[in-house]
Amino acid sequence: MTKSDVVRARVSPAELLKPNAKTLKAIRDLEACVGVNRASNIDELKADLGW
Repeated sequence: MTKSDVVRARVSPAELLKPNAKTLKAIRDLEACVGVNRASNIDELKADLGW
């Protein structure tokens, strides 16, 4: 978002830094290891990603 966009939208820069509900849920899920896939090495990671 450019400075002009911020002025037009009448939003304070601090509001732009606040995460929305979807982002907060994703952060909580990540911290709780919900839906997190782990790989022990690069080969496992590549296999999980289909490379």
